[in-house]
Amino acid sequence: MTLTETTADSGAPTAVDETEARQARTTLIAVILGIVAWGLCFAVWGLPGLYLPAVALVPVVFGSFILICTGR
Repeated sequence: MTLTETTADSGAPTAVDETEARQARTTLIAVILGIVAWGLCFAVWGLPGLYLPAVALVPVVFGSFILICTGR
């Protein structure tokens, strides 16, 4: 048995690579849409539209930190 017979063919994309790419694309689109929505809030309501969404997201970020720290 030679080395070329034992190594896997890494040239073709696997299902895991496609799943990770789709997840990365979905996450990027969600982040971009969130930033655009925040910008539209600022354009419509001015300064309160800039800081109130950040204040509203404090519990979400706090909950995320708790989940990360507990290992979930």
